[in-house]
Amino acid sequence: MISIPSRGLARMDFTLSLIGLIGYCASKGAPSRHGEPLSIALRVVEGCVIHDNREKLAKMALGGGFTHILYIDDDMTFAPTILDALLGRRQQMVCVNYLVKTDDCRHFVAVNFDGTRIATEEASTNLEAVAFCGMGVALIDCEVLKGTPRPWFVPIYDAENDRTQEEDEAFFRRARAAGFVPWLDHDASKLVSHIGLKAWQWKDYCPD
Repeated sequence: MISIPSRGLARMDFTLSLIGLIGYCASKGAPSRHGEPLSIALRVVEGCVIHDNREKLAKMALGGGFTHILYIDDDMTFAPTILDALLGRRQQMVCVNYLVKTDDCRHFVAVNFDGTRIATEEASTNLEAVAFCGMGVALIDCEVLKGTPRPWFVPIYDAENDRTQEEDEAFFRRARAAGFVPWLDHDASKLVSHIGLKAWQWKDYCPD
């Protein structure tokens, strides 16, 4: 289930990417899993509370009997092959890395187990286990949702650091506590951009 948690204002670059993905899937036939073709549906939940949108989409995926949920935020661009790329990893949670929308071009969304940010650079490839990542483009096996207690996406207050975790960090922490491993796909990360006043890509990274 391709799932768009939207605040109601999608950029044209995102729209074109989504059309490309749907057209690609339609032209080549549904992707397969273990040799069996997968049917694909598109669902959108619009609202100003992003974690509530994600929660509703997850419930739709479980209620509809889907095997996977592909979250795509409406401030992302992505190649038409992104679903094939993530499904091909055969992992229960696969996310992509992208720059935070800021002129400080050192901050990616993926975070290591020691709390440091993980960069995707020219030499970065394959999968890397992470503590958590952004949900801008993330493929989740519905078995993860079934095995992780709800609420999945409600932000958690971090009293030690006096901050509130965002919904993606909260989800991955809950899923990890339930025994699931989030994987960062560096190759797929090079197929996406994060749209703000400009489109941030992995190659815009500027290390110290």
